[in-house]
Amino acid sequence: MIDLGIQYLPNSISKDVASHPDIKTRHYAIIGAGAAGLCAIKYLLQAGASNIACYEIGTKVGGLWCYENDNGLSSAYNCLHINTARTLTRFSHMDLPPETLDFPHHTEMYKYFVDYADKFDLKKYIQFNSRVTDIRRAPSYSHEQPKWQVETHSGQINEFDAVIVASGHLSHPRHIPMFKDEFGGDYLHSHYYRKPIKYADQKVCIVGGSNSAFDVTADVCTVAEKTVMVARSPVVILPKTVFGIPFRNITLHFDRVFVPAKLRRWVNEFLTLMMHGDMTKLGFKPQTHWQHATSNGTLVNQIKYGRVAVKNGIERIEGKRIFFSDGSSEIFDTLIASTGYKLDLPFFKPDIISTDGDHLNLYQRIAPLDHKGLYFLGYVNTTIALVLMFEHQMKWILEHDSGNCELPVKSEMEQSIKAKKSWIEARYGGSERYSLEEPHVFYFPELKKSIADGKKRRQSRF
Repeated sequence: MIDLGIQYLPNSISKDVASHPDIKTRHYAIIGAGAAGLCAIKYLLQAGASNIACYEIGTKVGGLWCYENDNGLSSAYNCLHINTARTLTRFSHMDLPPETLDFPHHTEMYKYFVDYADKFDLKKYIQFNSRVTDIRRAPSYSHEQPKWQVETHSGQINEFDAVIVASGHLSHPRHIPMFKDEFGGDYLHSHYYRKPIKYADQKVCIVGGSNSAFDVTADVCTVAEKTVMVARSPVVILPKTVFGIPFRNITLHFDRVFVPAKLRRWVNEFLTLMMHGDMTKLGFKPQTHWQHATSNGTLVNQIKYGRVAVKNGIERIEGKRIFFSDGSSEIFDTLIASTGYKLDLPFFKPDIISTDGDHLNLYQRIAPLDHKGLYFLGYVNTTIALVLMFEHQMKWILEHDSGNCELPVKSEMEQSIKAKKSWIEARYGGSERYSLEEPHVFYFPELKKSIADGKKRRQSRF
């Protein structure tokens, strides 16, 4: 695709990443060999690093895109396709094969990550079957020369100059006690859902307003006797295609610096209204804040066909009977909770990293305030393909870890984190669902500006 000023196309994100002498001599640890971990290895290699150890708990690369991954952390279900078009859901170093679907199936994405690892010879840096149990400061740690120790389940301890945590935040299901403890039928989190056949001729209630909730609902309703979806918050369901063209391939033309945010939002809302109609007429609550838009190609039709009934909340549960906020009630065989994920960082002690609910106090969503040489990659819920966000974050990490950039003083970083949190709450509301939210049209320019400011700070010292 020709770049006519469009921002964030993957074609050339990494072109200006050059080898840096300081990076060549440093030792790096990466936690996780999913898409983020593979991106980290590739960028470090491009910057000249060779001392890299990537720790993977299982035997596969690809993370959640590996169906039934033996690391036990993948939430991929059989019908899973990517939500963003294939034009965006790829690394800038390598395109998807030409025969790939417009919205690749999880098997295609997994093969892509395997091929990516093979093409750039990344697997030799990965230690498979290596569960990290502790990440801590080395005894010699200092702010000027940080050193980190990584310990695995086998007792192996290695020391590094920097650690990049790329293990993801979509692996540890969040359970709502009322659903898990009080429902008298079969209960499961959508993390464990795989195929619909198990629910044939059952009455199934699915709770949630996320992509996975919509996918599971649209899948289950084809075989279930009755399917009820409970969306407790307003939702926006983007169409997959408009005029036969992937939705995102159209709207990305408005991802330009000079296009006002209000116009971008209007285009999204207009196209969605034109293709899917008013969300409230499908039974969803009216929108009161910004929403993290979802995408589904069949759910709207399933609702219109009467195969899915929409409810707005659950008041209480008594055995198998679920009482809804509209005063109705019904007996169900199965309750599937697509209620999100909780941040879980089992390899950190609280004095190193602790979570504030589901919020991590990270400068630019990447760097902790008091722990130099420690970085987080991918701990963001963004509005574009995650692989692109990994690349933009890795460029930020390389600029800072190489010494090209200098971080602000701690008080400035604290203020930045506080301002970001307030900005998100003002636009998306106070739900923990949005604690990691980062609209890419704002976040990517912020990263770019942060790099420029960091270089100025560095230069001013010399």
